[in-house]
Amino acid sequence: MSASRLVAVILSAAVPEARNLTRWAREAFSRVETFLDLAELEARHPGETPALIITDESSVLEARQQGKLGSSAIMLAVPDLVLGGFGELIESPTDDFFVLPVTKAEFFLRSRRAIHRRAEAGVTVTTPPVTNDPLTRTLTRTALMELAPDLEAAAQSENKRLVVHVFDVKGVVRINELFGRAVGDKLLQAFAERLAAALRPETRFVRSGGGEFALIDLVDVRAIEQDRFSEFMSVLKTPFEIAGDPVRADATIGRAVQTEAMESLDLLLALASAAAQDARASGRDFADTENQPTLPHPAEIEQLQQAIAGNDLRLHYQRQINLKTGAMAGVESLLRWENPGHGLLMPSSFLPLAAQTGQLSAITRWVLRRAMADVETARQRGMRLPRVSINVGALEVANASLTGVIRAFLDETGFPVSVLDIEVPFTSEVGFLAGGSVLETLRSWGVSVTLEVSGGALSAAFDFVSAPVDRIKIDTLLLESGRAALIASKALAAGKVLVAGGIENPKQLATARSLGCTEAQGHYLGYPQATPELMAAAS
Repeated sequence: MSASRLVAVILSAAVPEARNLTRWAREAFSRVETFLDLAELEARHPGETPALIITDESSVLEARQQGKLGSSAIMLAVPDLVLGGFGELIESPTDDFFVLPVTKAEFFLRSRRAIHRRAEAGVTVTTPPVTNDPLTRTLTRTALMELAPDLEAAAQSENKRLVVHVFDVKGVVRINELFGRAVGDKLLQAFAERLAAALRPETRFVRSGGGEFALIDLVDVRAIEQDRFSEFMSVLKTPFEIAGDPVRADATIGRAVQTEAMESLDLLLALASAAAQDARASGRDFADTENQPTLPHPAEIEQLQQAIAGNDLRLHYQRQINLKTGAMAGVESLLRWENPGHGLLMPSSFLPLAAQTGQLSAITRWVLRRAMADVETARQRGMRLPRVSINVGALEVANASLTGVIRAFLDETGFPVSVLDIEVPFTSEVGFLAGGSVLETLRSWGVSVTLEVSGGALSAAFDFVSAPVDRIKIDTLLLESGRAALIASKALAAGKVLVAGGIENPKQLATARSLGCTEAQGHYLGYPQATPELMAAAS
């Protein structure tokens, strides 16, 4: 092929496919240099079918000159000749484009000439599955999930356990913002190469997304290592050399070990990822779900059920401050479990198991009732809580039964609708759209909805106008990124309230104000407190 760069050309966009197009492009081409504004494109060309072309840059320019591509076509540069997992090279330049509608990630595009050649040779044209991450050459999460049944069966038949280590590489988004995506990509490549060189041949090495990697091992039950994290950290402590400069890639590690109560690989990945996040939050390099009990025995499942039915769960509250007046705008309820044997447990220690055993709805009902009781206690003491945010997980948001749980609670208790706020996490645009009807129903009752965005996941292409939310809460990673101003302006233009979360210092607070955030919370403004402490602080 010529030296001309490969490009993906977006011809047009339409709802709902357009909403997934940027996400699809990011997953398919890990090194795309620029991304388009889908919302703007959709406004210019309403009702059109989304389509992509993959070809080379010179052919696109020639087609533009010949009037074969309209003004709506936008090029995305793809530096590599091999589009990872596609199993084909894009062949020599041609002005005869092959176009497919884009509705799912498995619709990969090739030049018409390449497909014609294979068809003429009698070869069936198929799309091979993407098994390797195009950037790091590690397994994809999708490919790992296809192996999951065999791995889980092997663990049972061979008297072994699955052990999952998750590596959360810090600062990749920040490096991308400061030095460009190419530098961040090279860091991830170097990280993967160095770690891969230290692994056993049988270890499954996966890039599960962004700067997160996972190692999956089958280990004899008598030989579960307790300190491999020291080995891993020694491998990674030496700075990486990127373009002649030393770059440090600090990583936190989380581990999850298979037990009778936690057999599925998917759950182990979630637990190990949560442990890595806990390690980061507490300033450690490593966290083990075995050392922060995750209920490894069926008897402890019953213990969680008893905690829900009894009085072992707790709600702590963190104040949200109105940045214009300094008054308390509301509080976020944060769930804890006062476990008799292990002390105060964070949600990451028990919510994954609650999800697996069908207890999330029961926990949501408990949280709602506890919050109502605390609001009433505050009222009796002369303190008004203007808003109480209840955290609801992505799985529940996508479940239509959530509306029944909340409706029953409101009808039975008379809880003031104007006080209740449901806070939901933004895990992906696909997951968010799946729960859209539930959120719209809640808002029609007068319940407000807050969308919590962590890790810079939200893009400027997000449909802020039609999103069924009242507030968008952004973390400091997004707050300090180069995309913050554009995202903030679009959210505010759509009439959303911007909330800054995780504020830990005056500089972050000043940034939040400059972006138009009208509410904020974080340790700098107040630590989470139990109800009596909250009352005392307010008074």
